[in-house]
Amino acid sequence: MRKSGIIWLIFSITLFVLYCNTNNSKMQKKEPLKVSQKEKVKESTKKEMTYKEKIKHIKEKFSLINNNAKNYEIRTKESGSEDFAASLNIYLEGTKIRKLVFKVGRANNSGELTEYYYWDGKLFFVFSKLYGPDFEKMEEGKIDIPLRHWENRYYFYNNKLIKWLDSNKKEVSPYSEEYSSAQKEILRESREFYKTAQLPGDRIWNEE
Repeated sequence: MRKSGIIWLIFSITLFVLYCNTNNSKMQKKEPLKVSQKEKVKESTKKEMTYKEKIKHIKEKFSLINNNAKNYEIRTKESGSEDFAASLNIYLEGTKIRKLVFKVGRANNSGELTEYYYWDGKLFFVFSKLYGPDFEKMEEGKIDIPLRHWENRYYFYNNKLIKWLDSNKKEVSPYSEEYSSAQKEILRESREFYKTAQLPGDRIWNEE
């Protein structure tokens, strides 16, 4: 074989190898993610809100609801007896329940007011106010008994109590037994009132 023929053969083989490598590299490139996959990746890498951000977010929704309360439809359900009278005010934005206000007054001048706030059907804030006779501050010789008030504020995120301020606006320890009990009781009451608000009729409870 002539020298020129050998050189041409080597040149042809080199071109063929380069061609094969180029095609392989193209085939090994990853296909672009579909839109749904991109959304899943974005969602999985989304930064979780910090504690302060959660509280801020709750306060913003609280203010938004109360600022727009005058534009909501309000429905009322009632129940009562000789010893007490109760009412449940339902604040609706279209078909969405934004706020429930439960009031009860008793014959002994005690009572309570509880406000439940919702976003996307989830409870995110509760304001509770209890009042009753304060016999310790009753002045001797006077008939009138002064009333005492207790206020509590509960902050919820994803159906979990993340902050509780007592009557002195001090945070209750999340590691206390009363904290865990309060969370369970409030969520239970919230579910019951929310369900009642969705039912037809003008009664809170069906008295026999």
